[in-house]
Amino acid sequence: MREWIVTNGLGGYASLTYSNLNTRKFHGLLVASLNPPTERWVFVSNVYDKIKDKDRFYDLKEYKSSFVFEMFPSFSYEIKDVKIKKTVFMPYEKNTTIVKYEVKTDKPTTFVHSPVINSRHFYDVTQLDSIQFNQEVFENGVSIRTSNNDKTMKIILLDSTYRQAEYWKEYRYEKDHERNDSWIDYNVHIGDFYKTIRGTTEYFLIFTLEDEFDIDPSLIYQQEVQRKKNILSHSNLPPKFKKLVLSADNFIVKKGNSKSVIAGYHWFGDWGRDTLISLPGLTLVTKRFDAAKQILLG
Repeated sequence: MREWIVTNGLGGYASLTYSNLNTRKFHGLLVASLNPPTERWVFVSNVYDKIKDKDRFYDLKEYKSSFVFEMFPSFSYEIKDVKIKKTVFMPYEKNTTIVKYEVKTDKPTTFVHSPVINSRHFYDVTQLDSIQFNQEVFENGVSIRTSNNDKTMKIILLDSTYRQAEYWKEYRYEKDHERNDSWIDYNVHIGDFYKTIRGTTEYFLIFTLEDEFDIDPSLIYQQEVQRKKNILSHSNLPPKFKKLVLSADNFIVKKGNSKSVIAGYHWFGDWGRDTLISLPGLTLVTKRFDAAKQILLG
């Protein structure tokens, strides 16, 4: 099954399949780098979305989406005359994932978003009831601290109602099973966000480890689009290379006060040999000479 990935310039990423499924322990919506570009930690495995029509719930994961990856991966659905476009992006150099929802509906529609979380190194799996999750509900969101980590994660959805419903559920990762690797994991369904939509609108579901995060997510989205456009413009390469130029950007990451190169996603870190092999294509062809200098000095 094909996969997508978006990255944050720190070694962190969001990645699932085209159907938004977890088929590897390395998949997740927020896999943060705690010591950039390494120590990758799974905080959010996935988020499941439903729409409510009268007394019936329609689960998006049971419907086939139209998948497009331009600047970011997007998934489009049409259910009960409700059109939904879901886009995943990460702010540059922030351990944050934002899901953008664009909705068109002629009637009031309630959406239910159910985050699935964890707290583990991305090479590991979690045993049932092995971690305590402490929730603190605030207006438009919840903050979560775990017993095995000193980080606080916030989940934010404006103009929503949060209902705590914490329970564990077993997940089986078929790709890890094929590799004879550990493949049975336990994640926590932490609760549900309810949001009622009227007419055409867009809104954002935010997962973040950042202490200060009060910037408008719509503005962050535009800034990240512009950053990618600047990379393309600066490379001055023909349009047919657009995908390659943007993909190359995923591998250039912050390391201390310098830059480094991730040898491969999902599981590799930065290695000197792979860095020097890939350096010309990632930085010289794309005319990112300052990045090349920082990588070599590092």
